[in-house]
Amino acid sequence: MIIREEQIGDCRMILGDCLQVMPLLERVDAVVTDPPYELSSSGPGTSHQFGSSLKKFDSDAYKSIVSGFNYDALLGCISEICAPFNLFCFCSNKQISKLMGLNEKEGRSTTLLCWHKTNSAPFANGVWRGDIEYIVHARSKGATFNGGALEKTKIIPHPTVIDSAHPTVKPQRVIQRLIRNASNHQQTILDPFMGSGTTGVACAKMGRKFIGIEMDPDYFEIACDRVRKAYAQPDLFVAPPTPPTQEGFDL
Repeated sequence: MIIREEQIGDCRMILGDCLQVMPLLERVDAVVTDPPYELSSSGPGTSHQFGSSLKKFDSDAYKSIVSGFNYDALLGCISEICAPFNLFCFCSNKQISKLMGLNEKEGRSTTLLCWHKTNSAPFANGVWRGDIEYIVHARSKGATFNGGALEKTKIIPHPTVIDSAHPTVKPQRVIQRLIRNASNHQQTILDPFMGSGTTGVACAKMGRKFIGIEMDPDYFEIACDRVRKAYAQPDLFVAPPTPPTQEGFDL
């Protein structure tokens, strides 16, 4: 069910539960998303990489960010509207095997990428240092896969960003890289877990159409505001689209 909808330029912003909204959508060309991670539900602390940034959240807000999601339902909904299937999905280490296994079961090519946080805090406190986040790329035959060797590195180095809009906001340059890999100018990107709208901002700046779904009204308002500002202040440093290079399907 769509609770509310805003059209801002080529960005369609939808307030609602993504599993209820996606069956109502038309075809999209790719999905770039950052769904809830699977972490400890006991509350934020310093034992994992998000501890310091999540301390300000109460227990309910914390659990909504780290409680994971229904993998089968999400991938099923995406497969109905994104054909050929083309998904970039941020995840925690607990989610890697599930996401890759489900996609491999469907015969999709799956690859694990890493965003390397070049400015991560030099602390470990008995656990591995939180200097990377994982991204699963799953695509079926015929999916758009652009870029040369420099755009297809499995390690994406970029410093973290601090943004009060959301505790786990991703850098624009990282999201833009994935969008260039997965789509061409004026194609449509879907983000079922829109959050504060980082993917929508990237699409607005890069000449892509966008559909974003968010179930939290506060984040929805923040996302709409950020996208409006993105259209008002185009990014002059984003290179214009280049002729796509389509690569063959490989396992």
